[in-house]
Amino acid sequence: IKASDKFKIVGGFRNETTRLTLYGSKATKENATSTVISPSTVESNYNAFLPMLHLRYTISPKSNIRFAYTRSFIRPNFGDMSPGSSIDNTTSPNKITRGNPDLKPTFSHNFDLMGEYYFDNIGILSGGVFYKKISDIVFQDTSIMNLSGTDYMVTQAKNLKDSNLLGFEMGIN
Repeated sequence: IKASDKFKIVGGFRNETTRLTLYGSKATKENATSTVISPSTVESNYNAFLPMLHLRYTISPKSNIRFAYTRSFIRPNFGDMSPGSSIDNTTSPNKITRGNPDLKPTFSHNFDLMGEYYFDNIGILSGGVFYKKISDIVFQDTSIMNLSGTDYMVTQAKNLKDSNLLGFEMGIN
C-alpha cells in the first residue's frame, strides 16, 4: 500500500502445516557382538502462522527509515526427532543417545528498525537495531543418568524456554 508519497506499507502472511510420522528403532548394544533392536513410531503435527509487516518512510530522496515485524520458524532436525535410542554398554562411560520426538519447532517474533542513507555516487550507509523474542530453541543436552547402578552419559536434543536477543547492526557499501 502506498499510503502517501513518503510512506509505504507491505504486509502479508504465510502458513505452513507440518504432519510427520517418524519411524525409528531402539537399539541396545548388549556387548561387542550382540545388539537388540525394537521398532518405534511417533507422530508430530503443528501449524506455523507467519505474518509480516514492513513499513518504509522516505525522509528525503537519499534517506529512509524502515520498520519490519516478521514471525519465522525453524523445524527441528529430523535426526533429533527420531523416536529411537541407542545404548552402548561397551564404552567407558556407557552411552545412551536418544532422539526426542517431542521437540517443538523454534519460533521467533522479529522486530527491526533501520535507517539508510544513499550517497550521491554508488553506496549506502545503514544502521539499526533488532529485537527477537525466540521460543523453543533446540539444543543438545548431555547429562549423566544412573540405571540399575550403572552410570550412562545421555545425549538428547531438547527445547529451551523463551529467550530474547537484542542487537545493533551497521553497514557501509
